[in-house]
Amino acid sequence: MRYLLKSGNMIILAFDHGFEHGPAVYNVDMSPKRIMNLAIKGGVDALMVNKGIAKHLPQKIRKDVKMIIKLTGRTSLNPLMVQSLTGTVEDAIELDADAIAATVYIGNEYEDEMLAQFSDLYTHAKRYGFPVLGIIYPRPSDGKRYKGEYIRYAARVGSELGCDFIKTYYPKEGKGMFKRVVDDAFAPVVAAGGTVMKKDSDVLRRAEDVMAAGGAGMAIGRNVWTRNDDDAIRLLKALNDVIKRNMSAKMSVKKWGLK
Repeated sequence: MRYLLKSGNMIILAFDHGFEHGPAVYNVDMSPKRIMNLAIKGGVDALMVNKGIAKHLPQKIRKDVKMIIKLTGRTSLNPLMVQSLTGTVEDAIELDADAIAATVYIGNEYEDEMLAQFSDLYTHAKRYGFPVLGIIYPRPSDGKRYKGEYIRYAARVGSELGCDFIKTYYPKEGKGMFKRVVDDAFAPVVAAGGTVMKKDSDVLRRAEDVMAAGGAGMAIGRNVWTRNDDDAIRLLKALNDVIKRNMSAKMSVKKWGLK
């Protein structure tokens, strides 16, 4: 974990969306080569990918960017809200990964399957010393997945499962509630980037609020690579300033010429 969190906080560039949503849903170039270029030039700490993408990572990114292999997944063609096993710890070893990730949806009818699956992966990963990122998302029956109390519960479940760090939603109630999420989790919590925000300043203000609430950083995907390459790289550099150097969102927007 010290290896991954050199500055104490981190930016994860998430690129597992091609599996769940397909390559065309965002109408942008989702080629691995492009995303890897953004990761390197933007200065992210880690890239989270499925094993098939990881096989094509060039050596340069292995020097500059840590690799998190996601070992569960689902496709949007299947209406069932359940994550299935898509890789093994042995795959992560073969690919020289730095950490593994797996998703659990809590509060839905398949929760028990995903909890058992996650626990098996966790036990196996720890035999080899892998840090484990738990992507713990609430999926309550009322559909209010961004409700703060549900997210607070999800993060606590991630801690109780033994996660070394947790990715979960940023609550609709804002940073006061996110602080409660962080305080109730005894593992570092990174906020999911969420749906696409049109303004760079909105992304950076979200990052500022995450850090003010005690978060450990952000795991961001669509809000980066749906932008053109130049804007995406500048946004990542601005996020580095906010997340690791305590710069305000307003100052980072001005510094990098963002909107």
